Amino acid sequence: MAIFGPQYPFRLQQVIDHAERFVALLTSMRVRGEPSGDVARAWLTGRVEEIESVLGTLVADWRGGRLSESSAVAAVSSYLGAMHAAAERQLGTEAEAECCRSDVANTIPLTAYGDDGATADTLPGSPAALADSERPER
Repeated sequence: MAIFGPQYPFRLQQVIDHAERFVALLTSMRVRGEPSGDVARAWLTGRVEEIESVLGTLVADWRGGRLSESSAVAAVSSYLGAMHAAAERQLGTEAEAECCRSDVANTIPLTAYGDDGATADTLPGSPAALADSERPER
């Protein structure tokens, strides 16, 4: 079963769509031969498959009733936040990666972290949550 596509409740669909754009960004970098460093290329190797596998597991848990929709949204958001932070560190992507730009209005946190609408932007340690002085140097 395909993970991506219009098949989820609205909030879950938003984070799955974001993950799909992130996968497309990583795939386009790989096709263009970016990044050039060995460590960055090693980080990118197999990353798309990993993301699809993690999302597949989370979606299966949601469909099987083992995760509520809110928990699935939070889990996908948390994972994407970690992947974005790692991509920024390893690949030199911007804190607001290309995949985030088309839905900035939809991903601005409406509630505080820990509430029902938690997003990757509100997770402790996410690029958006780190103070400028705490951001890792590239």
